[in-house]
Amino acid sequence: MPAKLADLIAGSSEEEEAEAPPVIGPDASDEAKAVRAAIVQAVQTMTAAEDIEVEPENLDPLADELTIAAMDAHNPKHVLKILRKTLLDSECVEEIYCDDRKIRTAFRRALGG
Repeated sequence: MPAKLADLIAGSSEEEEAEAPPVIGPDASDEAKAVRAAIVQAVQTMTAAEDIEVEPENLDPLADELTIAAMDAHNPKHVLKILRKTLLDSECVEEIYCDDRKIRTAFRRALGG
């Protein structure tokens, strides 16, 4: 991977955003697809470690919600903050059993930070 995903997210300009493909779905950019894949990996890792509880049918909606939030971030540090907040506020998450540090670490590792 040429650059960290978090750096790619924060590197888009306003001109690019006006012409950007959708963040989710089959027409999403390669960047958005890579971010979504990393987010799914982080959520699955936290679920397997029993740090969070997400029903299998809620994984895709949660990944979409988190991807949209991540792609709206202003810089790499903001990505982790917004992912944590979105995860905590999401109705797709049944329970959270870990602290903020573990959530940030899971997303940081998945995003290559």
